[in-house]
Amino acid sequence: RHVEPDLAGTSYTYGQWDGSSGFVSGTTHSTTGTVTPGPNGTITVNVPLADVGNPTIPVTNPNSTPAVRNPYGIDFAGEGFNGAGLFFTAPMDRAPDTGSGQSWAVCLPPNAAPTAILSVTPYHGPAPLTVTLDGSHSTDPDAGDTIASYTFDFGDGSNPVTQSSPIITHTYDAAGEYPAKLRVTDSRGLLSTNTATALVEVNAILRNLSTRANVQTGDNVLIGGLIIIGGQASRNILIRAIGPTLSKSGLTGLLQDPTLELHDSTGATLATNDNWKTDDKTGQSQQTAIEGSGIPPQDDRESAIFKSLSPGQYTAIVRGKGNSTGLALVEAYDIDPFAHSKLGNLSSRALVGTGNNVVIGGFIVGPQNAAPATVLIRGLGPSLTGHGVPGALQDPTLELHDAQGNKLRVNDNWRDSQQSDIQNSGLAPGDERESAILTDIAPGNYTAILAGKTNTTGVGLVEIYNLQ
Repeated sequence: RHVEPDLAGTSYTYGQWDGSSGFVSGTTHSTTGTVTPGPNGTITVNVPLADVGNPTIPVTNPNSTPAVRNPYGIDFAGEGFNGAGLFFTAPMDRAPDTGSGQSWAVCLPPNAAPTAILSVTPYHGPAPLTVTLDGSHSTDPDAGDTIASYTFDFGDGSNPVTQSSPIITHTYDAAGEYPAKLRVTDSRGLLSTNTATALVEVNAILRNLSTRANVQTGDNVLIGGLIIIGGQASRNILIRAIGPTLSKSGLTGLLQDPTLELHDSTGATLATNDNWKTDDKTGQSQQTAIEGSGIPPQDDRESAIFKSLSPGQYTAIVRGKGNSTGLALVEAYDIDPFAHSKLGNLSSRALVGTGNNVVIGGFIVGPQNAAPATVLIRGLGPSLTGHGVPGALQDPTLELHDAQGNKLRVNDNWRDSQQSDIQNSGLAPGDERESAILTDIAPGNYTAILAGKTNTTGVGLVEIYNLQ
């Protein structure tokens, strides 16, 4: 606004004001304004923010002359002195109408952060999976402001990429879940306050492994082995020893007070637990942390260990407190689907009986929309003798069932079928009487049953390997 009616086409100079006498050298630009003549005519000058340093200007009193005169100005040609015109300080013209040659307050609104929006196509499939990540729907609320750069984090441990284009492709080579992420930066250098995330599911992986068996004493306790594979990233694993709760499934002869130990590959004890609500090492409550997993034990006497484990081999041992015996369940849950490693194997050694006392290995394959996983299930017995295990099961059999109890596959002697495929896996059993099933399975819940042929009994080992 200006009281003197300037002529249309008058040239106006704007740039960075030095705060006292003129423009900073090299920062000036010229433009013409749109003029409405009259005693209180208006002059409209459109000034690109980038030309005046992309300022974000505070205003202390938006209803009067601004308290802060910032160093961005326009010189009204022929009116007053250099820089005596507009100073950008507030969202609209707030200055009083004081006449020619005075300072006039015009506002720039604060720079609002852009919002990142990400989509991926396709978002699931078999490895290697090439996906297109698209951030073109990201927005900026400021008029005239644009998204200047897009930073993509693919979630698989590879380096993030920052580029001006909103679209990029990336190939995921390994099975797993990957949280692809996007942050954007606007043309005034402000980073988005949100991080857009899209889940990419590449093949299915083992999410939960469990074994139910009859826990005895000495060499016949329940021993569960688990292997974490891939990369250097640790995974949050919840290990549970369940006994009394199995009564809800109609089972009898249960282990009433299970205890749990966790050992590393050297045999060193990493953690122990008797009753899950209390941390054995500290004596403090661990109830909140385990309940936060969403799957705490249902009986106070049951045991649980919640721990971040690096890739490697681990052993969980379930015993009965005071050398008590009975049916129990050892479980390992993958609580951290976004780590760059995975739960690759569970093996459980126990006394294989008959009826409800056979060894039952359960596992969950996920995520739900992923491509099928390749698993190898082994039932071992005779080869345990070579490792010093007495009373080994001499002729194990295997059955694979789905969540509805349907029998999917059976095997007695592993050479009977799939011999070459099982040998090519590098995990062929050491004795031809032992059992193995190699198969691709869709995401879901499954059960592997290890029994003795013609109801024989002995110590057996059931193993479930994720081969992808």
